[in-house]
Amino acid sequence: MRLIKTIKKSISILLAGAITAMSLSAAAFAEYEAIANKSITMKIHKETISSFTGGSDDQFTVKYLYDLNGNVFELVETGAKGYYIFDNVSGKYLEMAPETPSPYLGLNQDIYYFGPMNYYHKVDGVFKHNVLPDTYDFPEKLSDEVQKSFDTALCNSRAVNDEEMLSLISQRNVDDESIKTKVSSTYAASDDVYIPYYHFIKDDPYPANTGDTCGYVAACIILSYWNRVNVNKGKDRIIERSFLTSDGTLSTTGYTLQDELLSYGYSHSSTGKLIRDVIIDYCNDYGISATATYYLGNWEAAAELGRGRPIILFGASFPNLGLLDFHAVTAYGLHSVNSIIGYFIVNYGWGSGYEHVYLDTGLIGENMQFRLN
Repeated sequence: MRLIKTIKKSISILLAGAITAMSLSAAAFAEYEAIANKSITMKIHKETISSFTGGSDDQFTVKYLYDLNGNVFELVETGAKGYYIFDNVSGKYLEMAPETPSPYLGLNQDIYYFGPMNYYHKVDGVFKHNVLPDTYDFPEKLSDEVQKSFDTALCNSRAVNDEEMLSLISQRNVDDESIKTKVSSTYAASDDVYIPYYHFIKDDPYPANTGDTCGYVAACIILSYWNRVNVNKGKDRIIERSFLTSDGTLSTTGYTLQDELLSYGYSHSSTGKLIRDVIIDYCNDYGISATATYYLGNWEAAAELGRGRPIILFGASFPNLGLLDFHAVTAYGLHSVNSIIGYFIVNYGWGSGYEHVYLDTGLIGENMQFRLN
């Protein structure tokens, strides 16, 4: 009897040891998989940076951005300028900005991402915007409203995944050449397509975004673009001289074109319909024959850029926070990965290097299109 008990005890110890070994092996395997996947994404980041900059410098910093639903995004910073935000679930960069300072520079803890232009860090229970004024800050008790807006945008983005990229990330061993081939065919800057005279939007001055007037800034930029195009072609100006400098660019001091647009009595908020109405009223008052329309999502946006015309894009809004501003930006180019994945090339209207940013087309809330008749 004692012998049987001893044998049973020995078997129990062996089984416990085997189970423990199996658990350790599973944990070690999971850790190996995580390390392998991380190594692959690091190589993807390196090749992506090289594709846009033309260099081979692999010096970059990776940080992790969070939302409030457990999503984690990789933020790649390339020094004083350059940042990329990667979503491992879709296999796509949500934003890429090789010429732009990261909105998270100097921040390492409690940093959050709620979609394009919504860059936050948390301090004492308050989410503070990293770039915009404190009118965009919000307390933790209202954070669900911000997350809901981002959930919609992220869901739209993840509806179209980069399956080839996800396949690379999921493999244990991928040769460097396969990664380089995939990235170079996906993110080569040589694939960028710009509207005619795009530098009028990328490089020309414009009134400052004050009091959450980004939609009006975008309206100023797009009107200035058509004014400059007309002048170049020997046609009539569509902007009064009083709003222009001697070289034909927008005046940024005194009573500006932005002040004139705001004078129509509309809110500073920037929805597609509101900015469309403002531009139409301006054109009617100044005798300009033009057409302005707006659409939900990115409907017809890429096609309009393909026609050589800039557009205004609108992102998330937080109506229950009293923030109806849709974070409007002006798009002047397109980077197509394939027939369903692409990036709008935009000017944020913030200055300080934010004039050349790539946004995943799936993240757009509304778009407004304008053309001269």
